[in-house]
Parts: sequence; structure tokens; C-alpha cells
Amino acid sequence: NKQTSSDIDIFPPPSPSSSSLTKTSSNRFLFSHVAEKDKVIVRLSNTLQAMREATAFQLHRSYPVIENGSEQSREPELAWANGTQIVTVSYSSTSNTLPSWLNSAKFMENGGCGYVLKPDWMLSDNYWPKKTSGKELELTILSARQLPKQAHDVVDPFVKVRICGPDATDTTLMTKVINNNGWDPVWNQEFHLILKVPELDFLVFSVHDKDTIGGSLLAQTVISIPLLKEGIRACPLQGLSRELLDGSHLLIKTTMKQLKQ
Repeated sequence: NKQTSSDIDIFPPPSPSSSSLTKTSSNRFLFSHVAEKDKVIVRLSNTLQAMREATAFQLHRSYPVIENGSEQSREPELAWANGTQIVTVSYSSTSNTLPSWLNSAKFMENGGCGYVLKPDWMLSDNYWPKKTSGKELELTILSARQLPKQAHDVVDPFVKVRICGPDATDTTLMTKVINNNGWDPVWNQEFHLILKVPELDFLVFSVHDKDTIGGSLLAQTVISIPLLKEGIRACPLQGLSRELLDGSHLLIKTTMKQLKQ
């Protein structure tokens, strides 16, 4: 155990199975944790209630896990939902890991600078499970423009879409394949998605080519739900290193409705 030396100290996240986070008489905390490989953030549960209470008045920072000599970032949205203010994300040379995309999308809420405020409901006691209602997203993937080419041939594109969030399911939805058209493919397909925590959820679009093994990723974009506007929108697409692809975008139509309690 190590006692904090100030009211703002940085620690790895506690492991729910073998670590503890306890309040001391001086409003500081004792952290106990085990090996680096066990420093993980799990799905929301009562075991992390102590961390949520701690982050109401103390700064907390989480770190990537070290596995096989390299850093492996966990889902940052789980840490944000539990009150962690600073979530360290590993940016590799390719930058093609979902946590790094989510981190970049989150900070688009403030133009990519400074910090993002917590939702108001996270400032109350016992804020989880979230008591406010979620939303239903009616999403139509209309078309795309100027998708990047593969070296071998004209692409046969299709789009995968999913919600990424602290309480989201792992369901991935997919459009049909448009053969031999990477210039202006049209899908015009409608999907219905549930946003359980819209303030912390993300919409992940990935465009793939059918002709390659496993459906090679061509381009991607991640949108933080608080930035998602209703209506028809052109979403700029990015390459595998998150570089903006000139002229390439995905055209979507969105409508959001409150879920009934």
C-alpha cells in the first residue's frame, strides 16, 4: 500500500479482483494492486463504486496494460464512465487501435484542446447505474464518395457500424456489398441502434473491401454522440493512421428519439 502525498496524485487503476481503494481520515486514499498484467478496467459493476466516489474530488489516471512487452490500451470509455479524469492511451506508429480513435473523437468535443467536462449526472452521488434515459438512433447509411483504392483492383465496399460505449453491446451491423464501385457507392440502408449512455457513447463506421481476406479495412471514422447532429451529414473518412482522406466521406442520415422509461 502507498498513501498519497497530496490531494492530486496519479495511480494505475485498481484491479477489481485483487485491489482495494479505501478512504483515509485525511480524505486521501490507499491503493493496493498486483502485477501490471492485472491492472485492467472491467465492465461497470459495484466493485468500482469506491473509485467513482474517489474521483468526485480527486484526480485519477489510468495506464495501458503491458502485455508481452508492449502496451495494450483498454477501452477508455469504461474508465471515463467510472470517473477517471486522465486516461492514458497508447499511440503506436500505425495508430490503428480503437482506443486511440475513441480518444481523438472524445476530444473533438472541445476542438481538440484543453479538457472535456463530465456530464452533469456524473457529479451526483451514486450516479451509476445511470438514471437518465437513453436514446434510440435511427441511422441510414446513404452513400460514400471517393473511397481509397486497393492496389489490386477496384474495391467492392461495404460498411460496418457499431456503438462503442460503457454499457453498449458488441453488436456490429453491416451494409450490403456494392461491387466494383469505390467512387460513389450507394447503400441507402437503415439501422436502429440503442444509445444507453449517449453522453459517453461513440458511433464507429468502418469501410471495408470484400475482395480481400477478412474484408480489408479501407477507411474509418468515429463520432462522439454529443457531436452527432440530426439530419443528413457528410462524415469525412480517415485512413488507417487517422490521416484525413481528401474528398472521401460517408453520407448518413440520423434521427434520435428518447427511449421510453
